[in-house]
Amino acid sequence: MKPKKQTSERQRIGQRVGLVSLFLSIVLSAAKFIIGALSNSIAVMADAFNNLTDCVSAIASFLGFRLAHHRDQNHPYGHGRMEYVAGLTVSMVIIVTAFSVGEAAIRRLVSPEPVDASSVALTVCVVAIAVKIGMAVFVKLSNRKVHSQTLAAAARDNISDTLATSVALLSLLLAPHTDLPVDGLLGIVVSAFILYSGIKSFLDNLELILGKGLTPKEAREIRAILGDYDIVEYATDLDVHDYGPESKILLAKVHLAKSPHSKEFKNEMMRIKREINKGFGFDETIIYWPPAFHEADGDSAKSR
Repeated sequence: MKPKKQTSERQRIGQRVGLVSLFLSIVLSAAKFIIGALSNSIAVMADAFNNLTDCVSAIASFLGFRLAHHRDQNHPYGHGRMEYVAGLTVSMVIIVTAFSVGEAAIRRLVSPEPVDASSVALTVCVVAIAVKIGMAVFVKLSNRKVHSQTLAAAARDNISDTLATSVALLSLLLAPHTDLPVDGLLGIVVSAFILYSGIKSFLDNLELILGKGLTPKEAREIRAILGDYDIVEYATDLDVHDYGPESKILLAKVHLAKSPHSKEFKNEMMRIKREINKGFGFDETIIYWPPAFHEADGDSAKSR
């Protein structure tokens, strides 16, 4: 019988955030669709549609974390990049939502219609704003433990939703007191908020999928750490291999100042790896050096 696979803390947190977001998005979307239809507000309907697409985002996030930690023979480092794919999916949903909302707002701008701002509609908007603020805080606090781009995208989405609902609320408040097509105008503002959030999230996740290397500052700091130890003379190549948020590997080529057979070599090498892993969030650091040090006894050219 195969042992049961253990769920990591990262996976548990990601799935919990996804399920909570899905439940709240369904509730808010249903409430706003009803209120939007009754009040004839395009801004509220647009916000309702935005919450409906949040359901797709929540499902994508949940599946991304669910699948990310599965390992098989063809993927020995797991499917950690599924989390990046989920984040990219979320961002594309947000962008599509922005264009849909913008199109509806332009139609209302061209053909204005009266808006009925009832007390129930206003109350629903206020409650929705409070819920979305709470969700943004919840996601941000959860993400402090895992540093996930998917959850970062979800937090930005909640913040943009808060702004969007605030604009919808403003539309309801202003519509009865002016002949200007404020519903359509503010609907366009809502779409702009959503579009900005989606583009920012898309670019962040695309960079991760394409493969994000070290920044010049990070490279300098890692070289400085390596140079602080007596066994290392200098470092040449520094390569990052990113197989997902829980499988990031630094491959460092160094020239040694001391023989790898010296007494203190193994202990110093372990300290170097611990310092780099802790300081830069790598799950493993692999240090290797030219084979000249091993020609005498044929040792392997790598230290793991």
